[in-house]
Amino acid sequence: MKKMKGIMRNRVFTLLFCIVLLLSGCSKHNKTSTNYKTEMEILEDYDDTDPFIDERLFYVTDNTDILKLDISFQIEGESSVLEILDNETDAVLWREELQQNETDKVIVSLKSLKKDKEYIIKFTGTKIEFAKIIISSDNKLIKERVKPEAKNK
Repeated sequence: MKKMKGIMRNRVFTLLFCIVLLLSGCSKHNKTSTNYKTEMEILEDYDDTDPFIDERLFYVTDNTDILKLDISFQIEGESSVLEILDNETDAVLWREELQQNETDKVIVSLKSLKKDKEYIIKFTGTKIEFAKIIISSDNKLIKERVKPEAKNK
């Protein structure tokens, strides 16, 4: 009888262990993964240059018809502009003039991005007391670049 209780207890523990493993595996699968995320955070004492400019560089690893970016921002300052530009031509792909003391979230769809071409996320602000901008994407093709790649001449 004691042997039977020991076997049952082992089976219950084994079953519980399998359930815990299964649930932990499922929870990881259900989380949304962000493949790209960059943040810009500016405080009043960060830089006394006016207008203040902060830029982030990115590229895509393959041609893409549409790249969706989730952008959230909180701005406390006189005026500001958030843009996405082609780094080579300075062509504006998207632009948003932000109002004084504005907080918002937007989804931006960039069309026809080319493989390995560099793009800039550019924030320009005047009399900024505080700014926090978060740009993210679930797309696996987008990658951040620290500095521009040297071009062959």
